[in-house]
Amino acid sequence: MDRRQARVLAMQTLCHCDVQAGNGLGPLDELAKEAEAKSGTKRYASDLCSHYLESSRFTDQQITQNLKEWTLERLNPVDRNVLRIATVELEQRKIPVNVVLDEAIEIAREYGSPESAKFVNGVLDAIKRSLLE
Repeated sequence: MDRRQARVLAMQTLCHCDVQAGNGLGPLDELAKEAEAKSGTKRYASDLCSHYLESSRFTDQQITQNLKEWTLERLNPVDRNVLRIATVELEQRKIPVNVVLDEAIEIAREYGSPESAKFVNGVLDAIKRSLLE
């Protein structure tokens, strides 16, 4: 299983849901097929998306409480959904915190704007403190 690829697939699926105003996992099948993702990778991406969709109110609240002078709606879709996926992983407490943060920052750097990595790092650091204290 490739957890990085799973996180990217989950982020892309949630971005698609944002743009299409959907809330299902339909886009994941096509995205996983295009990426030639193995079944374990697709399953982990699906688990991340499902957990977010089941607890979206709590997850989005965690993010919103840690945004300074921003609203969740104003964030670009990549930043918003990288934060969502990382927050889900922080909530689950199955992956080491530093791994979650490093992965999110790298994905934001690769897929987001030039400022995305720095922004995601700052918000996730605050979320980490609020969730784990």
